[in-house]
Amino acid sequence: LGAICIVDDPLSLQQLNGLYNVADAYVTPYRAESFNLPACQAQACGTPVIATQGGATDDFLLSEGPNRFIAGQLHAHSPQQPGPPHHAHIEPELDHLVSLLGQLGRKTSIAPVPASDWRAPAARLLHLLSHAR
Repeated sequence: LGAICIVDDPLSLQQLNGLYNVADAYVTPYRAESFNLPACQAQACGTPVIATQGGATDDFLLSEGPNRFIAGQLHAHSPQQPGPPHHAHIEPELDHLVSLLGQLGRKTSIAPVPASDWRAPAARLLHLLSHAR
């Protein structure tokens, strides 16, 4: 726990980039998340991301390479209907998160992730929006 550092001050883009580059990982065990821009930024800097599986980060985090996904349990707060449940959250499994953290190695080099292609996520979103009536 002594190696965990929490930064709660505003950072410039240069400071943020430096922080991502020295970090061993960006860990985001969320229950609900709309997009998670910091996870996208960390990945772009070559920093491994550990994020809850089944949420917003599934759309852009690369599954091959250093990123890892935390298993979780879906909890729906309204009756199930066709399509995704409304007012739901995913409870990350703490034991799985601890296991993933134990497997984490220190970064030995800073290598940016290849540029992402947004065509597949955009096509998926367009399909979902066109069938959401």
